[in-house]
Amino acid sequence: MAEKKRGYSVTYDDTEFPKTFRLQAPQGTHLAEVTYDAQEDALLLHAQPGVHASLVYHLIEHALSITPAEYTYGDKHVFEFYSHNELIGQGVIQDLVFAHIKSTLDWIPTWTSQSSKKPNLGIPYFGPCQIREDGLEKFSQILTSWKTIFEQGPEPLAFCSGYNVNQDFDEDEPEKSYWSGALPKMVRVSKQATLQNLNQLIEFIHKTISSNGYIEYIGIREGEPDMW
Repeated sequence: MAEKKRGYSVTYDDTEFPKTFRLQAPQGTHLAEVTYDAQEDALLLHAQPGVHASLVYHLIEHALSITPAEYTYGDKHVFEFYSHNELIGQGVIQDLVFAHIKSTLDWIPTWTSQSSKKPNLGIPYFGPCQIREDGLEKFSQILTSWKTIFEQGPEPLAFCSGYNVNQDFDEDEPEKSYWSGALPKMVRVSKQATLQNLNQLIEFIHKTISSNGYIEYIGIREGEPDMW
């Protein structure tokens, strides 16, 4: 099958697994290819030197539009909500969403031990930590802002989350490849599940604030992907 843009074509074989998407110039010259690696849940890119970035992104976007929905991480980051030292609820953020918004979560004051005299900044990726009164309102505002942004997106949501390493990168001669080092990793997640998770977290944060409680961030846990 083929899809064209400004004379450039993207082709793939429906019988092939994993699928390899190939980008060709109008005159038929092979420019780049993307293969989906299900084991690594990553798109592996091989591009000829000098291929323009916009063409490679077009190839990646087309590959993502065909890649089956089940190719998404199911890992989730778990938060437990306490009031008077009693558990009142639990909420999660999908790993792909967590990685996408992580830089803003680093603005939240957190505590990593009961003996700490002052908080740190940021939710550690693997946990654990505690979010107290000085960070609860900020956590709520950050999640509410992301919720507003995600509400404007399509189903499923598609965005960059983390990076893939260019498999062709040569540390000794990096100038040989136009693409060197890390490439943005394009991912897709369920919009409905993302908004449900954020709404639940925001609701529990408000309950925790009103009861002078706190949040225990447990860390990342394995789980099933959210489908759409």
